[in-house]
Amino acid sequence: MIFDGFTSVLLYFIVFALSAVLLHLGDKKKLKSLTMLGLLIVVLFSAFRLNAGTDTATYRTFYEEVSTSTVQRSVDRLKSGEMEPFIIFTAMFGGFIGVGDWFMFAVFALITVYFLYKTTRKLDEKYYWVLYGVCLLMVYPNSFNTMRQMAAMSVLSYVLSVIIRSVIDGRRVGAVKIMLLSLFAISLHYSSIALLPILLVPYITRRFGYHKTFYIIGFLTILIVTLYKPALQILSSAGVLSPKHFATFINTEGSLLNFNFLICGFLAFISALHYRNHRNNNHLNKHNLIILMVGVAYSAIGFYSGYLGRLADFFWPFAILMLWQLISETKETPLKKVAIMYAVAIAYFILAFVIMGTNQLIPYDIIGG
Repeated sequence: MIFDGFTSVLLYFIVFALSAVLLHLGDKKKLKSLTMLGLLIVVLFSAFRLNAGTDTATYRTFYEEVSTSTVQRSVDRLKSGEMEPFIIFTAMFGGFIGVGDWFMFAVFALITVYFLYKTTRKLDEKYYWVLYGVCLLMVYPNSFNTMRQMAAMSVLSYVLSVIIRSVIDGRRVGAVKIMLLSLFAISLHYSSIALLPILLVPYITRRFGYHKTFYIIGFLTILIVTLYKPALQILSSAGVLSPKHFATFINTEGSLLNFNFLICGFLAFISALHYRNHRNNNHLNKHNLIILMVGVAYSAIGFYSGYLGRLADFFWPFAILMLWQLISETKETPLKKVAIMYAVAIAYFILAFVIMGTNQLIPYDIIGG
């Protein structure tokens, strides 16, 4: 079944809103079943799509090839670095139990949605459902295209949120947990390796203070922008980066229309001015501002490499948190603050995914219709 443009947009809004509401009700009424249902709705919505999403057809072909190929062929894929281990094992297991490609889409959707939920809960225990719903509108649609990368980034977003909370509360973070989740993210998408240094930023901030960290990040921004090509060549020569990935990173042209750079840069600039003129002892906001500054550095690569520029998608949950913090400090009523937040998210969804057609979400179509 293929839905027309208006119905498709309405369907996205209904599914995302219902998911956020169910999570809120599940938390309010202490019913985990409602929370699970809220997550499951989005997972099924993604799993049973037919062609919605830029890379959906490519992933479907990949699943058919791997799920029906020999074990040796899958081992060769792993050795060549053609695809990450997790998606290969998922396709192999799906073929073993005899299910369709919807299984692979469901697994990656579950990882992405679950860790977005866990991230927002770490960042704001009271209004996490607001952040989660906004993430569904502004972040999650990217998973219909960059499925593996979005799953990996959701995992790392959670890891970073755990580290930030532990630094703020003065607690030790479980090193084994961080290491295992980081390895899991790498198994989902190799680009996660390039994001691992960000996990050190909260510790750097604690060691040098907020102001000195700004200068450190500014210096690192210059290094990242100027040395990314030589760094890639070194990694390729050392065999760390496969020839296929090296060619993809280098040959994918960047764009001046760099949403990640504009969003991270604008929010970081506004937040820096705001907290300079207003006394604010919220350590979460200060850490978040530093993270956004790092986001500016990573997103700057998008002017040169479109593929690597997508690394900055990682910073969206933290950009959304900063936007919510700025809105929260206004004198509006709580209901109006939530309405403003969702108005911004809906406007972005319409601009990016409907008008500009990013990720080819419209029209939405479903298997078996």
